[in-house]
Amino acid sequence: MSKPIIIYAESHVDAPARKAFAKLLPLLRAQGYSRLCLEEGSQHTQTEMLSIIDKTIAHIEALITQVMALLNITIPKDVFINLPFQQLSTMLRQISPKGENMAFEIKMLHSHKILSEAAITWINSGGTLHTFDKDDALQTDVRKNSMLEVRREAQKTLELRDHFMGSQIKKQYESGEGVIVQMGMGHLAGVLKNLDQLNMRDNCIAIFPHASHWLDDPVEASLQANRITIPASVLSGLVDNETEVERFIAKFKAIFSAKIAMAPVAPTFTPLATAPKEKAPLTSPSQPVPKKDDSFAFMKDAFKNGF
Repeated sequence: MSKPIIIYAESHVDAPARKAFAKLLPLLRAQGYSRLCLEEGSQHTQTEMLSIIDKTIAHIEALITQVMALLNITIPKDVFINLPFQQLSTMLRQISPKGENMAFEIKMLHSHKILSEAAITWINSGGTLHTFDKDDALQTDVRKNSMLEVRREAQKTLELRDHFMGSQIKKQYESGEGVIVQMGMGHLAGVLKNLDQLNMRDNCIAIFPHASHWLDDPVEASLQANRITIPASVLSGLVDNETEVERFIAKFKAIFSAKIAMAPVAPTFTPLATAPKEKAPLTSPSQPVPKKDDSFAFMKDAFKNGF
């Protein structure tokens, strides 16, 4: 019997959820899962995917440095990043009418760093990275459009992307390898509906670990505001602290055990196999940092023209 597809849905700004997911990955690797599918365009290679994550991190860190200088902010960078979202947005509107967009990007920094580390650890353990999103649906530029415009454009392509994602997940499953899928929570209901139409829904375990708050809002309020529904069949739970993470993982193990009709999962999880000695551990791809004038051409024009 093929291993069930694990679908992990998240808010991309939810660092605690990604920490919980990163903790779950070695357990799944020990159970024979080898394919980790990230929400990237379907033509990207594994190396390109790592590079995209690293470049995104570099962009956000450079953005933080630049806006802190423009605002003459002297508090530590970590303190600045962790300011409440609305406070951060208000500060950034002093230099740009799209301060909310910039604040949203800044708030994703920790999540991207967690994903980068988890992806590298996954590859070093013998797993591989794959993609399953539609290339031409990506990506409304958050730097050039208001958040409302970004959401409107995303909504236009949502059904198309959900359908494409479902078909790609099915192809990954048919490879015969254990498949784990990471996606934004807004896709979950549509993708599960599509998988149901493909007679694949029973082969899936969908999970939605989450913090109690995203940005400044309670999770439930955020879901309602964005008209996102999490199906009742999805394992949902808080992961604000280690106790909650362990509780969530224990629930997942129970569901996993029942799904594959095996003995309780906990005793069967084994340490990851040591990578072959001849293979040097993978590190994040070395990406030359673009010259400041090139990297921030769009930023200089944005600030000059009111962004």
